[in-house]
Order: sequence, then C-alpha cells, then structure tokens
Amino acid sequence: MAGAVRLKWAPACICAAVVLTVVVSAIWHSIALEREDELAGARGQHPLRHSRVTVAPGVPGGNGDLCPVIHVAMVVAGTNATRAGMVTVKSILERRSFHLHLHMVTDEDTRGTLQEILSSWAPEAFQVTFYSLQTATWRVAWVSTLHKSGIFALAKVILEHVLIGVDRAIVLDVDIVIVEDLIELWRHFDGFTKGEMIGAVEQQSDWYLNGTAAIRAGAVWPASGRGINSGVLLLDLQRMRVGRWSELWEPHVRGQLRVSGHTGLADQDVYNLARLRHPDLFYVLPCEWNMQVHEHSLAAACYEGARNGVATVKAVHWNSPQKLQAQHPRREYFLGLYRRALALDGYDLRRAPLNCAVSDIAAD
Repeated sequence: MAGAVRLKWAPACICAAVVLTVVVSAIWHSIALEREDELAGARGQHPLRHSRVTVAPGVPGGNGDLCPVIHVAMVVAGTNATRAGMVTVKSILERRSFHLHLHMVTDEDTRGTLQEILSSWAPEAFQVTFYSLQTATWRVAWVSTLHKSGIFALAKVILEHVLIGVDRAIVLDVDIVIVEDLIELWRHFDGFTKGEMIGAVEQQSDWYLNGTAAIRAGAVWPASGRGINSGVLLLDLQRMRVGRWSELWEPHVRGQLRVSGHTGLADQDVYNLARLRHPDLFYVLPCEWNMQVHEHSLAAACYEGARNGVATVKAVHWNSPQKLQAQHPRREYFLGLYRRALALDGYDLRRAPLNCAVSDIAAD
C-alpha cells in the first residue's frame, strides 16, 4: 500500500521538481541578463532597453530590387537638438531607396520625445534603436571641451563602442539637411582602401589655417591643411574596432590637451588631430556631401560652374553658432531647402515613394 502511494505521487513530485527547476533557471537567467546590462552599460556598449522597432512590410517599389539596409547614427540631446534632428530625419526619409536603421544616441529625457515622434510617423522600411548617451560618454569624460554641448559633443569619437553589432554607419549632426538619396553617400564605403576607416568632407573655411601661433596658444588644434569637418562622417565601425581606433587617437589628444587645455570643436578637433598623425585612416568625401553654410564659408568653390550654381548640393550643414541666421551668398537658396524639410509632415512620410522592394528587406 505504501508502495502504491509512492507510485501515485511520483509523477506529481517529478512535475513539481521540473517546474521549480524552470522557475529557478528563469530567475537566474533574468539576474544574469540584468548583470550583463549593468556591466555593458558601464562600458557604454549596450543600447537602452526601450529600443523601438518599426518596420512596415509595404509593397515592391519601382525597380523591384530589395531595399538595402543603411545605418545612420545621430547624437541628440535636449529640446533644440530634437527639433533640429527631426528636420534632418525628415529630409532623409523624403528621398531614399533603402531601409533606414536609425541609431539615436541620446539621454533618457530626450529619448521619450524622440520615441513618441518617430513611432507616430511609422514610415515604411524604417527601424530605430536608442542608446544611452550618459553611459557612452564615460570613455571621453577626461577630454575637456569648450563646445556648447559639453562632453556629449565627443560621443561621435567613440561610436564603435556604442553601436555594437553595426559594421558601418553614416553619422550626421542635427544641423544637416539631406538633399539627395543617402544611398549615394553610402556607396562611398566601396571606395575605401584597405586601411581607411573614416570618411569626411574637407573643412570649408580657414579655421585650421590660423597659423602656428594660434595652435601653440591652444585656440586652434593642429590639422592637415584645412582639415576635415565632422558634421557628416562615414565610419567603418568594424575596422575601427579591429584597428583599435581609441588607442590611435587617445595618446595624441592627451598630448595636445597638455598644450591647449581643452578642445574648442570637440570631436572635430579629435578627428583632425588623428588625421594629421594617421592620414592613411581617412577617406576624403566629395564636398557636396557637406556644404557648410556660414559667413566665412568657402563652399562656393564646390558649386561654382554647376547648373544654376547649386546643382551639386547634396547635404547642407548650418555649422555656425548663428545657425540659420548665418550670412552666406547662397543663404536664401539653402534656407529654402531647410524650409522644405521643416514643412514635411511626418505622417505623410508613410507614403513617401521607395525605389526598392520593402516586402523583403535585404540582410544587414
């Protein structure tokens, strides 16, 4: 009889043991994941858990080719940056033949606003991932800067540690308006030589040509020639990881800080100093992909001879403290491009034409 009782309850005991094992395993796995998040967050490597993904299946576009996935990264923090950055995103979405994966490095307060806006637009072939700005910038906290955005302005120097799993990305400032399909810019990755990992347009002013005295005084950081502008960047993030990019620029920046005490142009100073010391890492992009609009701009050399004087403009960059109020010979034309992007209705972008098939998205 006792044996029968044992046999009767054995299956129940086994089931209870299995359930207990599963529960303990789940709890342990959850704790492990939280610990992994904490460690990764401390290293600035893990995106915020509140990553929003929006992908609409849609229908095939004009030529039936699969939409390639293009990664675009932006650092956005604060109300003004959010307002400007949304104009940039709208200008990208209006003219594209690709699946856009947008990577937003932002602070917690700004993330909520960005997530609400972007999820309400919900365009086709679109995805956005958010990353913690605070946990990313510990890597550059030692770099003193006078830039108005403070330490956040240096986040673009360390994106290979932030955008984990992303091999390549176009990086844009929030004061950019895109005028052509970004897939054209993306194709410049194919022009990189084996050692090149960073693409940028030349600086369209004489800022870095102010002379040795200015450099020694710390007002201007050293650069090769006119230097490059970091408002539009192509970053081969995988090459930067393999090539230990941080180890290449950090010693030079520490040395320059002993002379200058701080950076004035934040990430741009860092990129230019690195280019001066390691020119083989850099690829020069065509000037039309970063048309710099300010009172001292030399951008005219880029569009002179073009039809109507402006036919080659592909990206407009308001890189002056005066922003939209900056004076420039072509100011009204560039303002027209900005106003067009500003006036776009995010909801209407759901119906923006795509010259590719979004029923199937090409592999990342």
